[in-house]
Amino acid sequence: MAFRWFGRKAESGKQQIDLQTAQLLYAFAYQYLSSWFFQVPEAPDGLNKLTEPVDGAELIRALFASMCAQCNVRLEQSFLARLKVDVARLVDRRIVAVVAFPEPPPVDVSKQFVLAPYFAGLVWTAGSDSREYYVVGQSLPVGELPLSATIRRVQPGGGHGRVSSIRGIPTSEAFLEFLKSTPATSDGGRYAGLLARGRSLLQQGKTTEGLEAVEEAIRLNSSDPTAFKLRAAARHHVLRDYPGAVADLDQVLRKNPNDLEALELRARTRSLMPGQEDLALADLDQIIRLRPTAVAYQGRSTLLSRKKETMKAIADLGEAIRLEPNESYLWKSRGLLWAEVNEPDHFERAIADFEQANRLNPDNDVHVLYLAASWEYATSPIVDRRDGRKALHYVQQAREVEAGLCKEACYFRALAAAHAEAGDFEQAVAAETTAHELYSNEDRPKWGHLLDLYRSGQAYREQPGAVQ
Repeated sequence: MAFRWFGRKAESGKQQIDLQTAQLLYAFAYQYLSSWFFQVPEAPDGLNKLTEPVDGAELIRALFASMCAQCNVRLEQSFLARLKVDVARLVDRRIVAVVAFPEPPPVDVSKQFVLAPYFAGLVWTAGSDSREYYVVGQSLPVGELPLSATIRRVQPGGGHGRVSSIRGIPTSEAFLEFLKSTPATSDGGRYAGLLARGRSLLQQGKTTEGLEAVEEAIRLNSSDPTAFKLRAAARHHVLRDYPGAVADLDQVLRKNPNDLEALELRARTRSLMPGQEDLALADLDQIIRLRPTAVAYQGRSTLLSRKKETMKAIADLGEAIRLEPNESYLWKSRGLLWAEVNEPDHFERAIADFEQANRLNPDNDVHVLYLAASWEYATSPIVDRRDGRKALHYVQQAREVEAGLCKEACYFRALAAAHAEAGDFEQAVAAETTAHELYSNEDRPKWGHLLDLYRSGQAYREQPGAVQ
């Protein structure tokens, strides 16, 4: 197939794109499209779709529209139509798909600017592991030197470096000449292809074959972190080889201690390894220093709770809620922790959090906490914590939010205990009689004595440390 001229000169008379669109195209060329290229399998609806210009242009436009949607940006179809694709088959069996972008605005260093792309070049050999990705983009003007564009090779991990330049406004012909002169089977291209094949096989559940491809990529290039992180993820999620995953992530973090992706996976992995909680906490501390997110605070809260540092765990969930106040699970998690601590009004705090969780997501089981609060206020061994009025209030709240409790023994047992604490033993006996009829064979020996207790005019008291 002949490589067609994209008409860059003809288009130069048209209106240039604005700065925001230039930023979107930069992100698409250097990050979004390159990430897709290095991961997509060689299938009819994947990479092979780029071998036909019309289908390829359709695919590129769909990818760009998808990225824009994720950025809450909507572009007109007339703009998307300006994204073009052409294909060349080189004599060494390589396939080149070149994406042409609309003409960017000129670079003016006295104003805000973006070094926007002119072209992206996707190069691969059908049936092989070789993939390379290049971008032709604007370069900074230097003194009186003629205008030029840079050609940069983008790596699978997202890094890129300058490999050549084109004098003047770049054309597809000049770009193609450069690609023809590039070695057909460079280590960089084979490494990228191995990573793409390994990732595709792992996603298909072919773990052994996928790891073989990833490990071959590591042998070819042990300096790039991408393959180590991919192998670590497979070891963590599929093989449950947690020490192996940590070893891979250690390798990444020795070179870049601030690699957030590696830190997050190592923290999750260490949290699953016996005796590694403190090391997992150290990773989460580092993550929060670098980028404090609700997920990071919630993860650290879980580990602190496991170490019985409940108040610190509650404080971390408070930070998570501050960052993501509409996430119901964060409110519920903090409510559960408040219910555990021996602090004044801890059940009120727990219930307040559960009620907020229930407002955000009505599926939360707030009635369970209402029953627990009622039982606590009715039966606590601590005199100052008992309160018959509150016990009745919360058991009634439980019934209001969960009508099905009228058939549950736990509801009538809590109701009876609340009446007993309030001094109404007639109502306590009536409620406990209903509970007695609903008890299972396993529960009746445990709770059968309550009926006689209430008949004798005595309230029930939990033993310290007892579990209902």
